[in-house]
Amino acid sequence: MANQLGMVVLMVINYIVSATLMRGNMYNVCPDTVDYTYGSVVQTAEKIDSMMVCATECVSRDCLSFTFDNQTKTCLLNAAVLPLYVPSHERCIAGINDVRLCNLTENFSGRVEVFVDGQWGTGTDNILLDDVNCMGSESSIFNCPHIGISDHNCDHTEDAGVYLICKLFVENIDNGIIDIIFEQPRLDTHSILHLSQHKHGSTFRCIGSRFINLNKMAASMKINIRLQLILIIFLKIHYNLASIRKDLFSTKTAYAWTRDEDEIVPENRFMTTDFEGKQCTAVNFQVLLRHGARFPGYKDIRRMNQLHELLKFAVRSEDFQFLQTWESEFPEVHEKQLVDEGEDEQFGLGERFGTSFKQLLTDNMQNVQFYSSSKQRCLDSAMAFYEGITGAILDESFDDLKPVVNNDILRFHADCANYYHSVENNKTHLLFYKKFKYGPELKMVATNVAKRLGLKHAELNAGDLKLIYFWCTFEMIIIGKDDWCHLMTDEEKEVMEYHNDLKQYWKKAYGHHMIGKMACPLVSHMFKLLEEATKTSVGSFYFGHAETVAPIYAALGLFNDSQPLTDSNFSAMKHRAFKSSKILQFSANLAIVLYECKDYTESGSFIDDFVIRMFVNEQPVNVPACDRLVCPFVKVKDSYLHHIDDCLSSNICKLPVHDEL
Repeated sequence: MANQLGMVVLMVINYIVSATLMRGNMYNVCPDTVDYTYGSVVQTAEKIDSMMVCATECVSRDCLSFTFDNQTKTCLLNAAVLPLYVPSHERCIAGINDVRLCNLTENFSGRVEVFVDGQWGTGTDNILLDDVNCMGSESSIFNCPHIGISDHNCDHTEDAGVYLICKLFVENIDNGIIDIIFEQPRLDTHSILHLSQHKHGSTFRCIGSRFINLNKMAASMKINIRLQLILIIFLKIHYNLASIRKDLFSTKTAYAWTRDEDEIVPENRFMTTDFEGKQCTAVNFQVLLRHGARFPGYKDIRRMNQLHELLKFAVRSEDFQFLQTWESEFPEVHEKQLVDEGEDEQFGLGERFGTSFKQLLTDNMQNVQFYSSSKQRCLDSAMAFYEGITGAILDESFDDLKPVVNNDILRFHADCANYYHSVENNKTHLLFYKKFKYGPELKMVATNVAKRLGLKHAELNAGDLKLIYFWCTFEMIIIGKDDWCHLMTDEEKEVMEYHNDLKQYWKKAYGHHMIGKMACPLVSHMFKLLEEATKTSVGSFYFGHAETVAPIYAALGLFNDSQPLTDSNFSAMKHRAFKSSKILQFSANLAIVLYECKDYTESGSFIDDFVIRMFVNEQPVNVPACDRLVCPFVKVKDSYLHHIDDCLSSNICKLPVHDEL
């Protein structure tokens, strides 16, 4: 279990046993009692038969157990057991600095309370501290930054808890010399906590399952065995995957993290809509999807390995021991390939789209077109989606899809010289992104992470922070690990998200007028198929990239905030519409659906009979042309005529010509 960010020591309990050990024998060293505030007990070691298996017996007797290893001729410490006695009439353990632990449970957890103005909180009614952000060096919880005594915006479901650290010291005190032979700073997930019920109270036992090899032991050696129990307040984040806020990882956010996974999709839920008193029925859809979750690129894999080598030797904190053994589980040969989660995302989307438009698709699957970019992750996404949608419509999943590869409409940026000249390779274009990179918000993140890691002679830059930020999400998505996630708080991840949003906004969306224009081949293709809906297919699916989806948003006017994202308005833009974690995550999707509102008093269909709805990530959004959920097709088309009728990508992407003097 990774350590918690923001910790304050609640209490320290010392427990000392002195003994003289003889080589070649096994010993039990057991105390009679121990004071649970600050205790010290001296007990003579008792020699027992070395063939006995006494670990279980020893545990039951609250003791330290040693075994002599005949093969290595060394003395091994099997288990360290600390009894912490709590009288049954006391609901709380008093700590230090006006802090106590209440409502103890069998896994030694409880509620942390603080004493302010003659009362304890967070008791039944009183919540005294909220938004507490401890760094770990504070001598009291009151020294941690917080929003003020008795000020809060929470309830008791957010009460802080505690966890346990055991420190074990074995000291050679012969001739007055103290020699620490072994220090186990943490009994980690292999530790065991027992609660024994007694007639007059409860005893908590901290049992270390690790062996201590006293291989320096002389024929006879007097030792002190000091077991230290430290009770730690943990705040903000409980270290498990379920507690980490997952909707903050910009374009590397898993699709499932931004939607209700328990949502039940009704059959034909989007097949009809109402407009001006008429019921309208879906007749065509054009759906653009970003590919599913993927492996990181090989450049980032190499950079992460280099960063890890630096951290492994520079980190001084004991809270991130995983850095000593961490190895990348992402082979370079898999770079940017679709992962299992990505396939699941696309399969699920296929199922839900099939269910949502089942009436339109039944008996019409042969009239559905599939387009993909040439990248394998897009082709694989299309296949997974196809398996999902055929399963929903045909009651059997098929994998015989051969999508049309069309980079002209799905990778339009790749061959657009003017885009590279004006945006991609323009050193001044990403000015706000670069200024934020060296701004106070990102510097604070770097300082906090470095302090958490205990870095003494190394600094973290924005590139390092970005790797840590993205490695958190890659490992959670692909292998279900969250080790890297605990280097940053949620608030710090919001800073990282905004930094990446600046890049997406200025580089792929509203940062330059030609970005939206560059997307016209796809916009034109979609609207021409919508206009011919009653003559040709019933729908098309397009599988592309974030570089496809973001420019389409810009072309259509979606998620365009009233003010641009800059380096100086991070706080003001916290509720921005353009938030890549919500609109450009893995498997992000945009559906433009055409509905016919047929007037049965007239024969034939007329262009005025059609309306448009738009959906982003399976949720309805306002159509920009009308700023409402349903908009006449004619009005929508007219607002995009410059993308539909005047789309000459050769002119848009042609480099500007400058007159030479």
